[in-house]
Amino acid sequence: MTARRRRRGNALVGTMIFLVLSMLLWTAVYQQAASQLRVEKALTARAEHADRLKRATAWALTLLETDKPPVGASRRYSCRMILDGQTYLVTYLQSWMDPDIYWVQIVLKDPAYTDYPLAPNHF
Repeated sequence: MTARRRRRGNALVGTMIFLVLSMLLWTAVYQQAASQLRVEKALTARAEHADRLKRATAWALTLLETDKPPVGASRRYSCRMILDGQTYLVTYLQSWMDPDIYWVQIVLKDPAYTDYPLAPNHF
């Protein structure tokens, strides 16, 4: 009779150990999956942002192909551009060495940003 009493609690202990180990395994898998989803979400947002900047850069360079921007003594021309609901500040900087060379800088701005005029359709 004493041998039977010793064996009665083993099933409960085994079940508890199994449940704890399975929960630990589930936690590890869940954390790995959650971190992978966060990485994928960040990469997708980064790619979308890069695509918007590519479209804005293409538009700014197309505008530069129409003619030279009206640069002043500072050799710089800045304007706002609204593309896909986003506001960008486009700055054309004329080279000191060659007046036919321009550097183009594009910065994403707040939609309420109105310090510069809207970009023309052509220069």
